[in-house]
Amino acid sequence: MPESDPGASVITDPFKLTKTIAQGRRDYLRGQQLLVAIRNADDRLQRQGHPPSPESNARQASIEQQLDTIAAQVRQAEALLAARAVAAGGAPLTSTEAGHLLLGIKASDAALALHRAEPEEMTAMLNRLLTSLEGPFETRIGVIAVNMRDYGPGSPAAGVSG
Repeated sequence: MPESDPGASVITDPFKLTKTIAQGRRDYLRGQQLLVAIRNADDRLQRQGHPPSPESNARQASIEQQLDTIAAQVRQAEALLAARAVAAGGAPLTSTEAGHLLLGIKASDAALALHRAEPEEMTAMLNRLLTSLEGPFETRIGVIAVNMRDYGPGSPAAGVSG
């Protein structure tokens, strides 16, 4: 996608998205296995009368944070694939998918707040935009991304009604 494309920072290639999802799931599983191993080691130490080390606690917290990040990336990639399907005439986005899509396109805090306050309306609006905008999916998601990033009080996108 050319840099001038408004959605240039959003991965839209279905092959790359499925690779991202598969790799994310593998990484998540490895991270969970590592976390279990660390917890088991800490349990063994505690049974022997030793407290877990601060380094172990920090490592567990770091791994948990990485797992949260990986899970979010996978959900966002899945939401982009779902959005592509909507644009191609498939089933509409669910409210959860719409929320992950907004996060994936880096929507403004105001757009995210609106989705939290009125998820059905925001989801319906995204579904309408995905099906009614002209052009390839990359163009559609680019237009949506730009408008959702700029969404806020007084912005033109705020006037879009569901």
